[in-house]
Amino acid sequence: MTEVLVRVTGNVGRASRKRPGARDLALLEAVRRAGRVRPKDLADHLGLSRAAITQQVQALTAAGDLRAETDPEDRRSLFLQVSPAGEEKLAVLNERGLQRWTLFTADWDEDEIQLLADLLLKLESSIARAVRGDVPITAEPWRKPPEEPDPKG
Repeated sequence: MTEVLVRVTGNVGRASRKRPGARDLALLEAVRRAGRVRPKDLADHLGLSRAAITQQVQALTAAGDLRAETDPEDRRSLFLQVSPAGEEKLAVLNERGLQRWTLFTADWDEDEIQLLADLLLKLESSIARAVRGDVPITAEPWRKPPEEPDPKG
């Protein structure tokens, strides 16, 4: 079981690194779900370095897929939002992903596909419960680690 999970997650990771669209999809989808987000929070959510996020945000902003607004409370920071062009890009990337998924599961019946989807959601929920006390690497939606009680009371 562990062996197949390692292979599958490794293949997904390699695909993300080799296909810029996969990275863009993850980032744009996270920003869309958040509605408005700081790059730092986005880096934490996606489990990426701030430098990697900065580079990707700059590219997506230059392409017109993200809008960046200066944070009025901290003029050094930005808030990101998906632009209308970014929404269109998301639609294209999601369609491409659906086409690939359809290719991967071409010989599966609908019940098998639904079962996999249900089990993946259950696994995600189980992992979240099991690591509840851990600092999250990624989270849905923007999960914060539980606050430690103040030892001074």
